[in-house]
Amino acid sequence: MSSCLFCEFDSLAEKAVFTETDKFRVILDPFPASFGHFLIVPRQHVEKIDDVTTEEFSRVQDLIIKCKSIGKEQIEENYQEILEFKPPEKSEKLISDALNSKKNPDGFNVGINEGEAAGQTIDHLHIHVIPRYEGDVENPKGGVRNVIPDKADYT
Repeated sequence: MSSCLFCEFDSLAEKAVFTETDKFRVILDPFPASFGHFLIVPRQHVEKIDDVTTEEFSRVQDLIIKCKSIGKEQIEENYQEILEFKPPEKSEKLISDALNSKKNPDGFNVGINEGEAAGQTIDHLHIHVIPRYEGDVENPKGGVRNVIPDKADYT
């Protein structure tokens, strides 16, 4: 196995860890789609959801709920710590933009990109919990269906 970003945590990555259990880490995405974008990452290297037991995956629901309820001040503090470590320029801009955005979510997208065809760029299972805000996109109708733009409007 080649190196894995989620297995080989450096000091910057450690600052992104928000909370952890014996099976999962919850980290702030260093390239956030919005303020409070979390990743739920198995501590053990697994690539697909099929590699996690049903019992282990049942714990993810509790972590999703926790991500949705974490206070904006805590998130802001962690983002500031990440910025102090001089993340890559693109990450720094995305985090700065997120910090300057509206901070009370109006909804959430929760999803997994599994496989290259689905957009997975790190071959380690991770679940995105992405807060959504009124007006963050022109038309949010279809939600996760927008990964295939022509299929988003199914009405």
